[in-house]
Amino acid sequence: MGTVQHSNTLIWAGILAAATLIGSYGLACIFPFAAVAALAALTLDWRNGALLVGAVWLGNQAVGYGLLDYPVDSYSLSRGVALGVGAITAFVVAKAVAGRWTLAWPQALLALAAAFVTQQGVTFIDAVFSGSAENYALPIVGQVALNDALWFAGLALVKLGLDRIQPATVRPTQFVR
Repeated sequence: MGTVQHSNTLIWAGILAAATLIGSYGLACIFPFAAVAALAALTLDWRNGALLVGAVWLGNQAVGYGLLDYPVDSYSLSRGVALGVGAITAFVVAKAVAGRWTLAWPQALLALAAAFVTQQGVTFIDAVFSGSAENYALPIVGQVALNDALWFAGLALVKLGLDRIQPATVRPTQFVR
């Protein structure tokens, strides 16, 4: 990877990381893990994408426990682990989906949908065992889906803007590689 492209990858990863910290503080319980997982799958290689998603989860947990005073109990810790497993699994599934399509926007939307269903599925399993499955009622999941979709759209526009400013990064026609 060339120096300019490496630098641009770091800028993009930094943007996603900054969005994570801001979003974690402002949104707490509805951070868009699926959106970040899908964007990482669409714009980064396997290694960097997985590392970024893991770092995003870790940053979210640091903000939650360090700034938002999440309770340190078995329920909260279980939810935190489920969010991390869900985010990484969502990245893997979105990466697999992204590699099977050739059209940028349909591919991006399919990757987001796959990431969302995967992330929600993993965290729902934890919710069933922890007694909080009522948090997966359709109106709540709908709000979470809308939140992820809006974050995805906003961050995708930032990425496309970055590609215009720094053309050595992934070009819009290659948005999903």
